[in-house]
Amino acid sequence: MHSKIWSTPVTVACLALILGGSASCSPDWGEQDEPAGNQTFPKKEQVAEYNFEEDNDMSALSFFGSNGVMPEIIPDETVVKSQVLNLNGGYLVVKNPLANYECQNAVSMTFLVKQTLPLLLDEAGNEVDANGDGVADYDYSALNLTAPLVEFTTKDGSQYLRIDCNGGLQYESINGTYATNLASEITTGMLAPNAWHCVGLIVSNDGYMIVVDNDKRVEKTVTNFDFSKVVQLASNATYLNMCKGIENNEMQLDLIRVFRNTIDAKDWKNPIKTSTGGGEEEFVYPIATKQEIGNSDCSTGWWSEFSDYYTMPANGALHLSFENHTNGGGNWNNWNLCLCNGERGGDGYFEYYVVRSDLYGWGDAYGSGSWSNEGYGDWDAFRADMEGAQVEIDIVRSGAQVVMTAVATAKNGTVYKEVFTTNCGDGSENINAFLIVDGSYLKMNTAGTYYYTPVSIDKKEIGNSDCSTGWWSEFSDYFALKPNATFSINFENHTSGGGNWNNWNLCLCNGERGGDGYFEYYVVRSDLYGWGDAYGSGAWANEGYGDWDAFRADMEGAQVNINIERAGAKVVMTAVATAKNGKVYKEVFTTNCGDGSETINAFLIVDGSYLKLQNAMSLVKAFR
Repeated sequence: MHSKIWSTPVTVACLALILGGSASCSPDWGEQDEPAGNQTFPKKEQVAEYNFEEDNDMSALSFFGSNGVMPEIIPDETVVKSQVLNLNGGYLVVKNPLANYECQNAVSMTFLVKQTLPLLLDEAGNEVDANGDGVADYDYSALNLTAPLVEFTTKDGSQYLRIDCNGGLQYESINGTYATNLASEITTGMLAPNAWHCVGLIVSNDGYMIVVDNDKRVEKTVTNFDFSKVVQLASNATYLNMCKGIENNEMQLDLIRVFRNTIDAKDWKNPIKTSTGGGEEEFVYPIATKQEIGNSDCSTGWWSEFSDYYTMPANGALHLSFENHTNGGGNWNNWNLCLCNGERGGDGYFEYYVVRSDLYGWGDAYGSGSWSNEGYGDWDAFRADMEGAQVEIDIVRSGAQVVMTAVATAKNGTVYKEVFTTNCGDGSENINAFLIVDGSYLKMNTAGTYYYTPVSIDKKEIGNSDCSTGWWSEFSDYFALKPNATFSINFENHTSGGGNWNNWNLCLCNGERGGDGYFEYYVVRSDLYGWGDAYGSGAWANEGYGDWDAFRADMEGAQVNINIERAGAKVVMTAVATAKNGKVYKEVFTTNCGDGSETINAFLIVDGSYLKLQNAMSLVKAFR
């Protein structure tokens, strides 16, 4: 087994930079009082674009070289398929195009960027294959995580906002200083080298967020600093510098766009498709069929019986569900999980790590990882409880970081939870996962095993916590449901208890409320009722209902999972509410929505209720 010689790859591309807040765009921003508030409705407007084509006006741009070599405009025929700016170790300076505009709530920017690393060479100048896979490795020691990828600065350079390739933010001005996510503290691995990417960075009055290739990679809420000051600097700075100080790497830029006010997902959507990490490349998930692992009498020894391989692409996730059986001899005679780069015995095969149910493991990436756990402490009880325990394992990839969460529920109700977090590779490669037995026997729950993509939730709480919010006044985020896809969301339900309807409500619609041509397919509630264009032709099924007095009491604090599955025009909504006393209410509503080809928006509504959203996912592949 071989380990990579790096642990944190980082590169960038289409960077969408959103700096939210109230900004006056006055040249003396550092000397004036902060604005009292937004006096006009913030309207998004693109104020500049630089694409390095021959007919583009580049009079506002200046190029600075390094070691006597100047940046140059070159063609990229493979990915971007247009003219791009190759910086040759230099950097780009732009006169801040926002100086002549009023910005009510944000400063926004998008661009493409690629960072190429040199090959790793030995002392004789020969290429080095450090991991033994037959391919020369890149020299990751040349990776610069600290130099500013983007810098808004005053004329004398004394006040600035910097964003680096690690997603770190540094702010320095007469109004204060702030720094976070610095490479000395954390490595995000958000930007893989040697590929074009599309990135979004959002800095608002309460923090900032970075989107890479349409995925949120850095998200931080700041409560101990006034971020409107950060926005003011960015929107009133003299210059916008790009890639200044990244002299050891070959940086390329294209399609730079600057906006006033807030942009959204359609603005930072990746405009290119590439097989090296950017765009929407097709990935085929393998289908797993093996339902039993090991001998049922738990006589199978170590490293002799395995599950199928489950392959996860970059930023993918996997949920495994199975029944665990053990000979009870040792803490380790239960399930074991391996993450690796290929198939056992294949060329260049190595293991990122192996972890067990008893908070132990090993492997290339194991030593740098961290554990957390709940419920452990009595090993005699643990060995007994793991016989027949139901185990749910989630493996979630976010860049290089991989988080494994395993929850084992014993027949007597005791719960053992372990979380292991580490970095595996650079985040761009596919990773295989498989289960192993050792004096144990596993029965896979194929219906409960699936791949998924985590869906970000910006608004985690809906309604007032005292359940005083009235109807149609508080809503969740919109969640886009693509054709023939399945969406799932979990939340904690709270109710005033006044009526059956004072709980969660779900709407499926064609767009955004109040938009042109907006209409609702249907609205359904937790009490088997609804309305809307597609509601009348639908059908209900339910379990556990019958006593409405009990229902109203049970829905207070109930855990709710809503699953929405699309198959052509057919949409099946399944909601399962589990009360604190264990009572389960299940409702299924089935109808047709549109012709099945359009994207549908889903959102939650409160009505004398309060919802605490926990997680959401887009189901990619289920094994049924």
